Amino acid sequence: MPGGWLAITLCIIVALAIAGLALTWLPAMAVKPRELKELRTHVQGKLALTYDDGPGPLLTPPLVELLDRHNVRASFFLVGFRALRFPQMCNLLSSSGHHLGCHTQMHKKPWKVWPWQTASDLEQGYRSMAQWLPANASFRPPFGKLTLWSWLAAKRRGAPLSWWTHDGGDTHQQLPDPAAVARSIINDGGGVVLLHSHDRGPERQEYVLNITEQLLIGAKEKGLTLCTMQDLVGDHPSNDSSGGPHGRQA
Repeated sequence: MPGGWLAITLCIIVALAIAGLALTWLPAMAVKPRELKELRTHVQGKLALTYDDGPGPLLTPPLVELLDRHNVRASFFLVGFRALRFPQMCNLLSSSGHHLGCHTQMHKKPWKVWPWQTASDLEQGYRSMAQWLPANASFRPPFGKLTLWSWLAAKRRGAPLSWWTHDGGDTHQQLPDPAAVARSIINDGGGVVLLHSHDRGPERQEYVLNITEQLLIGAKEKGLTLCTMQDLVGDHPSNDSSGGPHGRQA
């Protein structure tokens, strides 16, 4: 009967959709908690400053100057479209000895695109930033959301996944007190701090610079070791072109 075949067809379509969603998300959902647990263990007594979504031509130079003044290297997870728009900022980060990683080309939301597009966005990011990134540079998934396809693409490259343990608060609608956030992170024994280095107006730029300095001062007082994600997850050291040491004492 036509009605019966239609019902069977719909059931098959629904079953395939559920299987596709499970295949896309469930394996990746198992990866992140395991790696985060390992990261929290490795980062105790250390502080890694990481900056996503850049580079921004207004924020990057003063941020580099601030880090250089404290003799500290950080990790910057760049998006390809901004890197190509502001190549001089990538050159500045690289020549200053900072660790650079891939944050895809267009920073697409994994739940708003077809599953295979998360992998293609990753691949395009590595290709467009090849002059600054080795093929196995650390990968930070957009919004911290990993799919099976982006995980497989990163794994094929030998690119370590780079998570964070503490949100620096610079994306909150209402910006928190930077001193309070920094104090909480330092008192927690350090960690990997998520901040952002693209241009979003003077208020957020000032916040990023302020909390960065608060964290650096607090780490020095607490005796935490400043490190990069490269030190923690061990990707290719080719971005250390300045010869500056990593894993230094604050």
